[in-house]
Amino acid sequence: MMNQDNTNDTPKKKKIHNRNIIYANEQKVILDKVLKIIGVNENCKMFFTYYITDDMKKKLDELVDDIKLYYKTSNWAVFRSTITPDKYHIALIRSILKDNNINYICSTCKIKNNNNVINTSLYKLDF
Repeated sequence: MMNQDNTNDTPKKKKIHNRNIIYANEQKVILDKVLKIIGVNENCKMFFTYYITDDMKKKLDELVDDIKLYYKTSNWAVFRSTITPDKYHIALIRSILKDNNINYICSTCKIKNNNNVINTSLYKLDF
């Protein structure tokens, strides 16, 4: 009589490639670069979307290839859909923060600049 508890017939488990584990160091470097670009550090954990300049946007654009390499971007709206150019960089920053488990609070506010009132968003980060 054959033994029905044959352990050789157990299915092999698939190896899961989790980019958050494999590329943790690279993702940390990219996160640090993004935070430096937008001016966030340990002392100042917030930024206004109004103050993101064209130079900052160019620096973020230079990181896109590395971001696509080291992050799982297939479910990021910034790369899937058509986002207006003025919201593209904010969506990119938000996706990186979310993927690195950094919580943030976004609130709409008004800034008075030379007697002009500017509507913008304030992001407060919790890390």
